[in-house]
Amino acid sequence: MSSKRHRVVFIAVLTTLLIFYLQSQTGQRTSSWLSRAEKDVDWSRFAYTQYVTNSEYLCNSLMFFEALKRYGSRPDRVMMVPESMLEPEMVNSSDAYLLNKARDE
Repeated sequence: MSSKRHRVVFIAVLTTLLIFYLQSQTGQRTSSWLSRAEKDVDWSRFAYTQYVTNSEYLCNSLMFFEALKRYGSRPDRVMMVPESMLEPEMVNSSDAYLLNKARDE
């Protein structure tokens, strides 16, 4: 190998090592900053909100909220539904079942 090739290989290896080193240092600072910031958050001030207008959105919102719960999401969950979905004649409907499920879980 010529001297020029040696220099190119040396610079490439040095650059690669420098990039890996800087990435590892940045990652450590970011993760410690995130963990410290996460402790300072008042999660009661935040909520995921869904506005349900029909049966399909109700089912989708219920699945979305279930996934948030499964992943350990800290903010509250709020589901807004139109008054028509809360009518007394809707008591035995599938929408009423899903609304009760959302309320209880």
